[in-house]
Order: sequence, then C-alpha cells, then structure tokens
Amino acid sequence: MQTIEQRIASVGGPTSGFDYLRICLAVSVLSWHCLPVTAGADAAGQFMAGPLGPVVRILLPAFFALSGFLVAASLERNTLSAFLIFRGLRIVPALAVEITLSALILGPILTTVPLSSYFSDSRFIKYFLNVFGLVHYELPGVFGNVPFPNVVNGSLWTVPYELECYLVLVVLALLGIMKRPRALLLIVLIGGVLLLTISYLRETPDLKLDSAVPGRSLVLCFLAGTMFYVARAFVPYSKALCAACLLVTMIFLSVPALYVFSPIPASYATVWIGLQNFKRLPVLFSGDYSYGVYLYAFPMQQTWAIILGARAGFWNVLILSLASVFCFAVFSWYVIESPSLSLKKFFRSRATDQRESVGMKRLWDNIMGRRAPFNVLEWHEWTTGLWPVKSVDGGQVFGRVWRRLHKGEWQYRQRNESEQDFDARQW
Repeated sequence: MQTIEQRIASVGGPTSGFDYLRICLAVSVLSWHCLPVTAGADAAGQFMAGPLGPVVRILLPAFFALSGFLVAASLERNTLSAFLIFRGLRIVPALAVEITLSALILGPILTTVPLSSYFSDSRFIKYFLNVFGLVHYELPGVFGNVPFPNVVNGSLWTVPYELECYLVLVVLALLGIMKRPRALLLIVLIGGVLLLTISYLRETPDLKLDSAVPGRSLVLCFLAGTMFYVARAFVPYSKALCAACLLVTMIFLSVPALYVFSPIPASYATVWIGLQNFKRLPVLFSGDYSYGVYLYAFPMQQTWAIILGARAGFWNVLILSLASVFCFAVFSWYVIESPSLSLKKFFRSRATDQRESVGMKRLWDNIMGRRAPFNVLEWHEWTTGLWPVKSVDGGQVFGRVWRRLHKGEWQYRQRNESEQDFDARQW
C-alpha cells in the first residue's frame, strides 16, 4: 500500500487538494457564521446541538490539521529563526491591516457614539491588541443593535491558539521531538485526556454539545497534522482509511466527551483530501485568498446585517458577504500578503544546522547554534517535503535527495546518483 510520503513523491510537487481545502473551509466558516449573525447565538447553539452539528464542528479542526501538516514541512526546510520570521510575515501584516481598517474606518462610520467618545474610549485602544493575539471583540458603539451584538470580528478567537501552535512546535523542535512521530502521538493522546479531565473539573465545562470544539483541542489537531507529516514514510495513504476516519470523526464530534479524541482521525482525513491533485481553477488559484476570507468575513457579515435590517436573512447576508469578502480577500492578497511574503528572500537562512536534539546538552547546542551532529559539508540523504528544490544542475528534484552545505548554501542532487559519479561529472 502506498504511504503518504510515496503519494507526495508520485505527485511531484504541491497538490491542489490543500489549496481547495483552504478556500472551501474558509467559505464554509463564512457560511456558518451567517446563522449567528442573522439569527443570534441561541439559534446557532440549537443548530450545533442538532444532527448537523458535527458537520460544522469539523471545520476548524480540519483547518488546524491542514496547517499543522504544511507548517511542519516549512519547519523542516528552515531553521527555527527563519521559520518564525516566515510565520510572522504570513500572519501579522494582513491581520494588522484588517484590525486597523476595522478600527479607523469601519468603526467611525458605523458607531452610534460621537467620534470624540469613540476615539477616547479604552475599547478603541484595546482593539489593536488583537494584532498580538490578545482578543478584543468590541469597538465603542459598533454593532450594538444586531442579532449577534457587540462583536466586530468573531473569527479572531482562534488567533491566540494559532500562535500557541507555533510556540508548541518550536519547543518540540528544540527538544528534538519533531523527528519522533510516536512521541507526537503520545502527546496528542495525553493532551486529549488532560483536556477532558480539566473540562469536567471546571464548574462550567467547555466541552458542550451546543458549541464548537474548544481552542486547546484545535492545538491538538495542529499537532496531529504535524505528526502525520513527520510519520509520512510509515502512514498508509488509503481511501478506505480516510472514509473510516471521517466516520469516526463525526461520531466523536457528536459526543462532547469525545471531542478531544477527534484530532487524529480528523487530521488523517484532512491530509488525505489535501493530497488529492484536482485540476486547478485559474480564478481560485491566482492567489491564496483563504486568509483574507477568514479576516474580513465576520466584519462584512455584521455590516450587511446592519445595512439590510429586517431583510437580513441568512441567504441575503450569505450572498452579499461572499461577493464583498472576495473583493477584500483579493485586496489583502495582492496588496498585503503577497508583498509581505516576497520579503522572505531577505531572510532565507544559510543555516548549517539541521540537527536532532536529545537531552539538555543538544537542546543547549540548538539554542547556541553549535555544530550539527553530522558533517553537513558532506553529501547526506534528505527529504524535500512537499515542495521540490533546485538541483545543482538547474533542474528540480523532489522526495529523497542528496544534500550538502557548500559555501554557505545548500546544494541538492538526485539520490540515484552516487557521490563518485557526481564528482566525475563535474570534471
């Protein structure tokens, strides 16, 4: 049976499945939010407690599992410092622009209080803390008379947990656990048991039938996606296993006590779908619009709820939101996100350390940037991950390759060519 790593190698590059997943999940979350925006939180809670609740509940776990799988590939290709810089370039600029536009343009237009009171209110200042993952939903006098009141951007609640995912990933990398899939599996399972225990020790449990999956469970989904990337050489790539995991996930997400055990089956199903290679539609894949949809959807939905008033039904808000949010997503990608990501070339690491740490000595070696435990100046086997790399011949190589550090830069060549044959060909 084909493994996940073999599936990646057989495709020969990034698959379109992950691109489709990103945009489809973002649009699905937007569509779901139309219910609380137009009918209120109680109606949304009743829907979540119904038979279709698991269908909604799986959206964010799939998002985080997808992110964990792809981000693990990014971490493998870069040093920790470069990885953190690249994550910052991906998240912070677009988030900061959306927060600023909401506070300085949307808020003053829609507020019901005098502008002098609006700008002097502490809620206005605190709203900018969203850029740093400190969530604040309110702007003074904004969205106070809608079915889901006093919330400018309800989607921002996941930002702290996304940042937490990256922090956990860095700690695991420093401890050398990112090369140990069994350890990652154990962390996900133990984490689920701990979350379940903590939830039932609280006076008000956060594992409820009428609500979404809690944030810390999303972190476990991220780690489960990471685990499948690390274990890709051993995990089978099976349609039947994907179908079974989807079924198990739906069952787990129907019982609050089992939410915390859904990350592994949900992540496998997400990865399997992501590794499909559907035909790309030019309109959808001229850019990555999913992050822009995530950022601008909720404020635009709340705005349409005010504009439409009594006519703000689910379908009216959905159609108008999709059209307007797509415009903002295109703006975000071409004006903010893509230019920010182009800055990566200034931070490309010429690192000499792709090492595995064991114990506190190796942890200290990682922090201090000491020599790797193997000679990186000699050719050694390496896996490219999801994206091909440029070979010394000017072409592209993918999968298991030879690699060495030469004059401060990594060189790659085909694995099926011996070192002697390569050296002879150079002369």
